[in-house]
Amino acid sequence: MSRAPALFACLAALALCAPPCSGAAPAPSPSPSPSPAPANPAPPKSSTKTGGGHRPKTTPAKGSPYLAEGVVRSDRRVEIKSKIAAPIRRIPVEEGGAVRQGDLMIEMTNDAEKAQLEAAKAEVERAQSALTEADLLKKTAEREYERNKSVADLITAKELEMSRDMASQAAATLEMRQKELAKSQAMVSAASAVYDNTLIRAPFDGVVSRIYVRPGAMPKVADTTLLDIVALDALYVEVAVPLQYLKRVKAGMPARLTVDDNNSSTHAETTGQVRLVYSEIDPTTRMFRVKIDIERKDSKIRPGMFAKVNLGLNQN
Repeated sequence: MSRAPALFACLAALALCAPPCSGAAPAPSPSPSPSPAPANPAPPKSSTKTGGGHRPKTTPAKGSPYLAEGVVRSDRRVEIKSKIAAPIRRIPVEEGGAVRQGDLMIEMTNDAEKAQLEAAKAEVERAQSALTEADLLKKTAEREYERNKSVADLITAKELEMSRDMASQAAATLEMRQKELAKSQAMVSAASAVYDNTLIRAPFDGVVSRIYVRPGAMPKVADTTLLDIVALDALYVEVAVPLQYLKRVKAGMPARLTVDDNNSSTHAETTGQVRLVYSEIDPTTRMFRVKIDIERKDSKIRPGMFAKVNLGLNQN
């Protein structure tokens, strides 16, 4: 009997939660007044994605010139390395400085090499003097022998034989002196080559772009890069061109170039000529490379600058 109060409480709760009778309509809940529909509804947004959230590229207008972009480079850029293991004595050039072919750029410590060269040169002078003396003796001995032959009836046979032997000996001495001179000259060439290896000279006209060492450093032979030199009279640019223009781009055709157009202090315009059209096609981009020689009309044009190239190709 103790469960009766709990049962009555549950029935009362069900009665309160039950919906009203079908005859009594529930009071409508207040709602905001509907907004009027726009006269020109906006078109639905396209669901096409551009990939990675990037904006699609702007398509150039038809008939506008196709501008290829590339980096200015030099055909002649050399890394200078040491040929001998010796400390660096001095570096008479600076980064960015212009050099002429044969200019001294780095001098290594070379006291011993210089002494060997001077000694070899002195030996050449001695050998040359000995050769001159031997040549004079040979000529004298030959004249004496010829004179004795002309008066053979006035001298003994032994005297004639002795003069002949002296002429032969003088000729042999001259030949020996000639060989000595050749040997000493070869020693000078070898010593000069060793000494020249201590003097790093510019291989061509250009600009010292980087110096990697300082006086006192001990570079490794054929391993340590001492400096870089780049020629400014042999500049080119390589650009990628769409495959659709392959038949229109030929070696020798002219080009117009705009260099570093985003910087007023280095901006320059010049012309060029197609040197090479590469035969390979990039399978990913469907583009081919073109190498263009640059006519350096403006001294501001340097390797590493960006260039826009107009080959006279219009957008389709």
